[in-house]
Amino acid sequence: MKQTTIPYIPALADLYSELTKLTTPSRDNAETQVRNLLRKASPGIEISACTWRTSEPDGAGKPLGTVKAGLKMGYSGTVLGLLYTLEGDELLVRHTQDWDMVCQDSCVECFIAAEPDASAYVNLEFNPLGTCWAQIGTDRKHREKLSIKAVSTIFRRGLITTKAMDAGAIYGENRFRWEMLVMFPLQEVGVLAKTINQISVQNAGAGCNAAMLEGIRLRANFYTTGDDLQKPVYQSWCAVDTPAPDFHQPGYFGTMVFGR
Repeated sequence: MKQTTIPYIPALADLYSELTKLTTPSRDNAETQVRNLLRKASPGIEISACTWRTSEPDGAGKPLGTVKAGLKMGYSGTVLGLLYTLEGDELLVRHTQDWDMVCQDSCVECFIAAEPDASAYVNLEFNPLGTCWAQIGTDRKHREKLSIKAVSTIFRRGLITTKAMDAGAIYGENRFRWEMLVMFPLQEVGVLAKTINQISVQNAGAGCNAAMLEGIRLRANFYTTGDDLQKPVYQSWCAVDTPAPDFHQPGYFGTMVFGR
């Protein structure tokens, strides 16, 4: 199974604090700084694996589309930053309320195990507006929504650029580019809460330090979806080998390691 390292980016925790202070005039500047830091982060991953040829039966077996999708990550303290970049032929954005079915739109998803050896995992899903679907559970059928308080800690902001790309221009077609920036304290959404508490206790209550997660491994997978696109999209970082598209498959999660 695949493995990647999450780079340590010292400024991310402070920038997250700026982004969540809705009245601060420096929020836009902080967001730009985060995007630039994550764009430069190495390594990145490709979200390109797809083992299916058609969509699920209720999608009338439509042929699948493809997008060019990648993800850059970074962390500081307990804050994880994700920057998805996507390019494709279609862009669908309809859902505006959290817990709407954003997987029907153009969508990016993050599934992360609650603890290194836990059976439970958190799934966070976002359309280009930042509308969020967020749950925790052990499989597709045994899940519950994250609390409103937990979801409120997730900073999410889409950036859409629509232009005729070089390849598309040859055929007179438009291509769509968009980014989704996501940041959240891991423990607030139910990820590593026990581990972070243990580390804090071991540090004699000193709280979170910048590189406290160094060396910790988590299981995760990352996706891009679009159930209602003319050509539905189902792509992942780690390939999922099931008869029909199904991302609720923790047995196919890869490993991400917090670096230094």
